Amino acid sequence: FDLHGNVREWCADRAGAYPRDDVTDPAWPGEGDLRIVRGGAWISGAPDCRSAARAAMDPELSAAHVGFRVVCAPA
Repeated sequence: FDLHGNVREWCADRAGAYPRDDVTDPAWPGEGDLRIVRGGAWISGAPDCRSAARAAMDPELSAAHVGFRVVCAPA
């Protein structure tokens, strides 16, 4: 619910190419310092307003269109 829009979301994955084999919920170690942000934000065009849209970003930088989703596990 409400996964698209507002801000692109930070992911724990480092930037890197997708593996060629089939994978389920993979975590890429990647190389370098760039991290993945996913989805679209309030300034994104229609092609980026989907959960499969991804980009690399320096985690030391901030932007008004990038954030994170707080998740609480049920008690």
